[in-house]
Amino acid sequence: MTAQSLAQATPKAARCAPLPGIDRRLASSRRFEALVRDLSAELGGALKPSALAQVRAAAGLQLHAERLAARMAKGEAVDPEELTKACNGAMRAMRTLRAQLPNK
Repeated sequence: MTAQSLAQATPKAARCAPLPGIDRRLASSRRFEALVRDLSAELGGALKPSALAQVRAAAGLQLHAERLAARMAKGEAVDPEELTKACNGAMRAMRTLRAQLPNK
């Protein structure tokens, strides 16, 4: 799927402006945008700036946890405390976001 077809398939309300200075060709950048898009859609799409900031923070924490887990899966040394903190932070941030869902 190309970036253009992805943009057409994604409802406008669920899209967000990319962060300035980010190279969208990087896999981590695309993953971050996908996390932001998915979390935003889960919260109902068009978000206020404060909610979007929370979504971006949760996406960043989740991305960090995923990258640490990937390094560990490759057999690289990963500080277990850092991995635990990253996973716990991501889960807490997502739990906070999901508590704001309209059907709650």
